[in-house]
Amino acid sequence: MSGRKSFAGLRSKMSPRSKARIEDRKNLLRNEMALHELRESRCLTQAALGETSKVDQSAVAQFPEGDVVIRNFAEVEGRSAD
Repeated sequence: MSGRKSFAGLRSKMSPRSKARIEDRKNLLRNEMALHELRESRCLTQAALGETSKVDQSAVAQFPEGDVVIRNFAEVEGRSAD
């Protein structure tokens, strides 16, 4: 592999503190993502997100960054939307 290291190999050598910092950063970035980016990162269609959030797909499409959908999506994902 000509001096290259696998990500898994590098990660296995990280300290618990470094791993915790990375997890904190990932959580922060997820909370800052736009709704469509979050939805796409989870490979969800607007219809699937609407079903999860108990709203129609058309409502999801019209929400610029709607609190109700984000809050319900976060609850389904096991995180707080606050």
